[in-house]
Amino acid sequence: VTITGYGFGTDSVPRCRFGIPGNNAISYGSVISSKVIVCKSPPAPMPQNIGAFPFTTPFALSLADEDYSATKPNARLLASSGDLSIEGWSDLGTTFTYYNPPVLVDISPKSGVVDKNVLVTIKSNKTNNFAS
Repeated sequence: VTITGYGFGTDSVPRCRFGIPGNNAISYGSVISSKVIVCKSPPAPMPQNIGAFPFTTPFALSLADEDYSATKPNARLLASSGDLSIEGWSDLGTTFTYYNPPVLVDISPKSGVVDKNVLVTIKSNKTNNFAS
């Protein structure tokens, strides 16, 4: 997951929350630049109430140094001198969608020379491009 904004400090330890407080997974992110943070999404949870893919879950970001096991009901973005700082978890209504992973159905060419530039075409059972 790529988060874009501004003012991200390289000394920050971002955390991304996938799910709702009390029923979520948290992954550590990395500050790539003052404008970009990346987080790796955890594997899709499989509780009985989710059903089939695709499914969408709430997503939140935190840069605050705090206990992440506690629920923060008043987490919000605060405006301070025109800059945004985060207290607790972001509360922007952002979501993350899990998709059924594609299955490899063909690769071409089947073999080739290692030290040559060769165009490799990979086909899957999916026709949609989910990456942006």
